[in-house]
Amino acid sequence: MNKFIVCLFILFLSACTTMPKPQVENNFKVEFGLIIEADGAYAINPNLKILSKDGIPLNQFGARVENLEKSSYSLGYYIFKFNNTTQTYEEFAVDGYWLIKPPSNSDYEAILFEDKKRFFPGAYQFVIIVEEEILQAIEFEVVDIDH
Repeated sequence: MNKFIVCLFILFLSACTTMPKPQVENNFKVEFGLIIEADGAYAINPNLKILSKDGIPLNQFGARVENLEKSSYSLGYYIFKFNNTTQTYEEFAVDGYWLIKPPSNSDYEAILFEDKKRFFPGAYQFVIIVEEEILQAIEFEVVDIDH
């Protein structure tokens, strides 16, 4: 019985670490995970573990950023990959800077994702840049389904 309870507790803790909750920082709501389409709009299914096969993610993933103050802002991102040899994060991808404002974006929100690079197994950071400053750095892991 005790082993069963311990297993349930470990399962609960691992679920907590792979399912991030939306964060609000500096009046920006940030969500990270799998990008899904719901009711004709894009949404985020929270997840910090991305599955891939041969470097290609099985599902599109990224971050959703929304300005809760409903004011214009510039937006971009960096993705860093952890180098096990040097024990440091190295630049993997960068994109932006977009100006998020009406009339092209009346919701003051954006979905950020990288679809030009292969994501092989390892630790990564998705760094969201707002007004040329770091808003949030999100650590996530890519896992190959064949291993």
